[in-house]
Amino acid sequence: MNPTTGTPIHPDLSTFDPNEQLASVLLSNVTDFKTRLNLRAVSTAFLHAERQDASTPVDVETTHRFGEICHKAGKHKHAYEWIKKASEQDQGQSTFNNCDSMLRLAACLQKGKGVEKNLDKAMKWCKRAAEAGSTHAMMLLGFSYFAGLQGVAKDKAMAVMWLQRAVAGGDHPNALFVLGQMFIKGDGVDKDVTLGVEYLEKAADLGHPVAQNQLGMMYKDGREGVVQDVEMGLKWLEKAAEQGEAEAQNVLGLHYLQTEKYEKSVSHWEKAAEQGKTTAQLGLGLCYANGLGVEINIETSLDFILKAAEGGDEHALQTRAQAMQALFQHAVSMTDASIANRPESLRLMRKLADLGHGPAEDMLGK
Repeated sequence: MNPTTGTPIHPDLSTFDPNEQLASVLLSNVTDFKTRLNLRAVSTAFLHAERQDASTPVDVETTHRFGEICHKAGKHKHAYEWIKKASEQDQGQSTFNNCDSMLRLAACLQKGKGVEKNLDKAMKWCKRAAEAGSTHAMMLLGFSYFAGLQGVAKDKAMAVMWLQRAVAGGDHPNALFVLGQMFIKGDGVDKDVTLGVEYLEKAADLGHPVAQNQLGMMYKDGREGVVQDVEMGLKWLEKAAEQGEAEAQNVLGLHYLQTEKYEKSVSHWEKAAEQGKTTAQLGLGLCYANGLGVEINIETSLDFILKAAEGGDEHALQTRAQAMQALFQHAVSMTDASIANRPESLRLMRKLADLGHGPAEDMLGK
């Protein structure tokens, strides 16, 4: 399934239908007669392909498609050869822009797929793809210069140039976000908060959750010189939270607690707590201890506080002993209220004793 290296590609030579070209290549790898008959019965493309020579000159798009077929089949060496051929091929009358081939070739060289890994060559092909119009390649170049990746030195000026070219030609929320950060912080560029916010808003409009969260915080608190607009801030934070951004969920949980919208607070904190946000876990512990948006449950309160403490939350570490004492007192009061509560009270005592709570250990005679 290798390209015919000795066959020159001339756009003025006749080619046959791309479907027949693909079918020809596929059939060249099918030796079972029955299978070939079945394929011919499915589509006339396979019937016509039987009569064609797979070495017939093909247009650049078809050459690229051959490479993609090999790539998906895990034939990386063959994929590299076809993609390289497409990258070097004259486009002729084809409307297909082989910048996609160049970018795929760069990826092969960067990862060592089907060819020896070579970062220098990968970067050269990435630049050629960018110069040929690939906005994705422009974005990758921008990130490489921004962070000093793929064997290139950090160069913030080059990063900005390529990222701005990328966002001018297509929707690239990650590139917009990085540009926003750079201009807001003055990182390698003259600080321009207004321009930075514009980039962030474009990224947020395209659904970038971190951009939405940052915008939310800036508007809610009036950060970075942005005029405070709490309503606007909450709008962006809610959008970020809907996408699972834990920091936004955590901030909203605290906001709604402070504004006494306790059920909303609990809802956001539960989602953030599931993602390991210790401040949300601690907040839920306090909600369950005081019945804020939920029914009081002293045991659940302790469980959340313990999770936060395990995650290293300083306030939770300081609150842990108090929460265990509260559960101890609750267990004692259960037995005092009714002898029928004794089994549940004993269960709670054992739980506290296992946690090293001294009074519970004494009560159980440990």
